[in-house]
Amino acid sequence: MTVHAKSVIIIAVMKKLATMLMIIWPAGVTAGDIIINEVSVKDGGWVELKNIGSLPVSLKGWQIMNSGGSDVLPDVVIRPGAYLVIAGSRTARADVYLADGSIGSGLITSGDMLALVNANGEVVDMVNWGELNPGWKNYIPGLWGRGPSMSSTGILARIPDAADRDLARDFREMPQATPGDENTYPAGLDVPSWGKIKALFSPGSR
Repeated sequence: MTVHAKSVIIIAVMKKLATMLMIIWPAGVTAGDIIINEVSVKDGGWVELKNIGSLPVSLKGWQIMNSGGSDVLPDVVIRPGAYLVIAGSRTARADVYLADGSIGSGLITSGDMLALVNANGEVVDMVNWGELNPGWKNYIPGLWGRGPSMSSTGILARIPDAADRDLARDFREMPQATPGDENTYPAGLDVPSWGKIKALFSPGSR
């Protein structure tokens, strides 16, 4: 076989591989690019997404779902490094508001889950907190046996910001929310201490 013939065969194989890769990974969507970075059950519930990749990602055709319901996301693009806050109620500070007024069937503080599903029907990211219930309508194999708690403040966030090791300890209950901004945990202030401060200054405490 001549050198020229070998080159033609190699080029043909490379083209075929490139075509296969394009089918598996559509342009602008790569695994792990978009993550669930922060969740709050307050103010009707909201979710912060973050693009940790190097390409802009369109959410056209994507869905977000909790244990009992789902919502189709609007056709918006998240730039690399950018955040997008999606809320079910206009009482929350958000970039996008869902028409039905809730995230999925409504986020539950004691135990719930969230899953982000891309336009190909693939689960891109998921998180669950509190008690796990295999009887959930949208239960997904691979959820943590028991997720982190958010019962004190109703806020969970990845600490450090965008930590994505697929571990329950990626998320911590937060004393304060940081929608649309980097997640930072206040130095020297834990959740129990924050709860005591809230109780001290809440109406009726004096």
